This record gives sequence, C-alpha cells and structure tokens, in this order.
Amino acid sequence: MRNTSTHAQTEQAKRLRESGLSYRQIASRLGIDHSIAYRMCTIPGYPNKTGNKRIDVEKAIELRKTGMSCIRIAEILGCTRAAIYQNTSSVLTKEEKVKQKVKPVQKFLRMPRKKKKVDAPQPMVDRYANLQKGLEKGVKEIVTTLRDDRDQGYTNSFKYKDEYSTKHITIFVKDGASREDSALRWCKKFNKTFVNLI
Repeated sequence: MRNTSTHAQTEQAKRLRESGLSYRQIASRLGIDHSIAYRMCTIPGYPNKTGNKRIDVEKAIELRKTGMSCIRIAEILGCTRAAIYQNTSSVLTKEEKVKQKVKPVQKFLRMPRKKKKVDAPQPMVDRYANLQKGLEKGVKEIVTTLRDDRDQGYTNSFKYKDEYSTKHITIFVKDGASREDSALRWCKKFNKTFVNLI
C-alpha cells in the first residue's frame, strides 16, 4: 500500500466515491491505504456523502438468502455495505435468519436418600430401672459367678530383700502351706532373699 497520492488518483477517487464505493473499496482499487482514500475524498468543497445510487434490491435479497455477507454483495453490485444492509434487513424474516444452536440442558436426577430406621425411645421407667442396675443403652447385662473356693486361704506378710533395699509384701495363700514355706516359695519364684515374717 502506498502512503502518498497524486492529483490523478485524487480525481479518480472522487469519481469512484460518487459512484457509491466505500473508502476501503477505493483504496483496494487504487492500491493505496484507506486513510489516504478518506483524505482524498474529504477535501474542502467536495461532498463527503456518497451519491444516491440505485441497487438491484431483488438480486441483493437473493444473494443475502444464500448466506453471503453484506460486504461481498456490495462488492458484486458496486455499492456500499450500508445500502445493502438497509435494503435487505427489513425484507428478511426471522425464520430466514441464521438461528444459533442452543445446547440442551442436561438434567441430573437425584436418587432419594434412604431413611435410617430409628428405634423408639425407651420409657423413663425402664431407663431408671436400668440405671439402678448400672446398665446403659446398648450394654448387655453381665452376671457374675463366684467360685466356691474364693474365700478359702489366708494372707501372709513378710519381708524380703532385693538388690537395693529391704521391702515387705502381703500375699494370699490358698493351698494350705505354712507361712514360712509360702514366703520362701515366693522369694524363690521372683529371685528375692527372704528376711523374716511380719
């Protein structure tokens, strides 16, 4: 594109402008920048508006229905894009215009949640009865069975000596052994030294 223009190009641009071409169409024909074409056609004393040129409306509508753009139709018919738009936009109906495809909205079904079964509350009378027994909800009642020989035997207290000092202990004897025998047996089992009985 050239950035300068001559007197002959200016006159030619004027004639093209009077015929109804736009600045960009004039610039493409003359091989110059569109800003220079604009300056050439807007000099003092020269009309800035395009001349009233009749266009073939029926042909413009047929081309528009095929999907051709207004700029392309204007280049074919040799007129401005605004003229094509003004003469064809009011004729075309809404059904003939291109409709945008709308994506269907996906709906997600939510599965109902299963309700948990809740046991009925226990009556207050039964609650207090269980509390007196020492029971809580969900705890099974325990029955304690005592052995017959639980209380048979005696306690034996004696002193023993380890590596550091002398200590005393009390043990429970069930087999009927004497105090001294049971004390010696315990000291031998845990590797201690027997001192005396208490």
